Amino acid sequence: MEYGYTKRDLLKDKENYQYSRYYGEEFLESYFKQRSGFLCDLEKLDCVGNCFGADPIGTLAFLKDFSDCYPDVEIYPDAGFALMLKRFEVTKRIYDLVDENFRPLEGAVCDNLNLYAAFSYCCCLAYEKTRHLSFLNALLKCNDIISSQGNLNGADVLMLEKIVNKELKYVRDFRSHD
Repeated sequence: MEYGYTKRDLLKDKENYQYSRYYGEEFLESYFKQRSGFLCDLEKLDCVGNCFGADPIGTLAFLKDFSDCYPDVEIYPDAGFALMLKRFEVTKRIYDLVDENFRPLEGAVCDNLNLYAAFSYCCCLAYEKTRHLSFLNALLKCNDIISSQGNLNGADVLMLEKIVNKELKYVRDFRSHD
């Protein structure tokens, strides 16, 4: 069995996870194999980009503030990050310019992989703080989007390696508790 969620460009063709079937251990093994392969691909790349670098505006500024204030930041239930998480769950997109409800503003784009990396990192922080599965769920989906990309030019490779390793640890830990 192959882990099929990353076989196509998820920025162009959204995945509707609510209709996904679970195939048990075989599915988990294909997931681990895919993520391990993605980590190997990342190791071959030069470190490029900085997901929190550049002049932060819009969504990136929000995510940077969230990560800078961790662990003191409020996460649930009415905080901004929880709202962003809900918007991501509906759209499977992270736009660079958004309104206060995280809806895209005119001219906003959703193809900046560093936004997805920053969001994934913040999902890691939120999951570590709360252990709410909604953050792990979003982390998995966001990393599916990132690893479905054939070209990672400009992406923060070191951050992606850190995020994917954290994700694998969370899933292994969760799996061992079942």
